[in-house]
Amino acid sequence: MLTNKQIREKSRKDMTNKYGYAVLTTILLNLVLFGSGIAGFGLGAIVVVGAVMCCYTAFYIDIALGKYNGIDSTYRGFRQFMRAFVATLLNLLINIGVCVAAGLLVLIYVGILGGRVGDFAAIGLFVIAVAAICVSVWVNVRLSMVYYVMNHNVNLSAMDCIKRSWEITKGHVWKIIGLKLSFLGWVILVVLTGGILGIYVMPYMGTSDANLYLTLAYPDGNYPDIDENGEIKVAEEVVTEQLD
Repeated sequence: MLTNKQIREKSRKDMTNKYGYAVLTTILLNLVLFGSGIAGFGLGAIVVVGAVMCCYTAFYIDIALGKYNGIDSTYRGFRQFMRAFVATLLNLLINIGVCVAAGLLVLIYVGILGGRVGDFAAIGLFVIAVAAICVSVWVNVRLSMVYYVMNHNVNLSAMDCIKRSWEITKGHVWKIIGLKLSFLGWVILVVLTGGILGIYVMPYMGTSDANLYLTLAYPDGNYPDIDENGEIKVAEEVVTEQLD
C-alpha cells in the first residue's frame, strides 16, 4: 500500500501535461454545480451534486490510471446520475441522523441537570459538541469513497457503493485524514493568493484523492482494467483482448 508521501509524488507525475484539462474540467463542474444551485434556489445543487462528484472522480481516476480519454473521462460520471442522486440523499440522511442523535443527547443531558446552569453543565455540553463533530468527521471519512466506487462498479446500487466505501476505509481513517491535512499549507496559500494558486492545488488534490482510493481499494497495486464506461473488466474480457 502506498504511503501518503508516495501518493502525492505519484499524483504530481500523473498530472504531467494534463493540468490544463484538469483546471478546465474542475471549473466547468463547479459552474454546473453553482448554476444548478442558483436555478433551484439551493435544491438544484442537491440534485446534481452527486453527478458532478461522479464526473469529478471519473476524471481523476482516469488520470491516476493513465487512461485519460478527453471529455469521455468526465462525461462518464453523468451516466451515474440516478445512483449518484440516491447516494447523495442517503449520505444526507446519515448526516442528519448524526445531528439528531447529538441533539437528543443534549436534550437528555439538559433534562438530567434539571435546568441547572453552571460550569459543569457548560463542560458537558462542550464535550457533547466535540464528540458530535468527531463522529460526523469519522462518518464522512468512511463515506468519502462512495463516488469513486460508483465509477468503478456500475452495477452496484447506491447502498452497495456506500457499503463498499465503508469496507475499504476501515482501519484507514487516520490515513485519509492525514492526506487531507497534508494539503493544509497549500489551502492557506490558495486563500492568501486570492484563489489563483488553486489552479495548481485543485488538480493536485483531486489526483491525490483518486490515487488514495486506488490504494485503499487495491492495496496490492494491481489496479483493474476498465472499459469505456468505467466498469471493471472481468478476467475473461481481459484475456480475450490480450489474445486479440
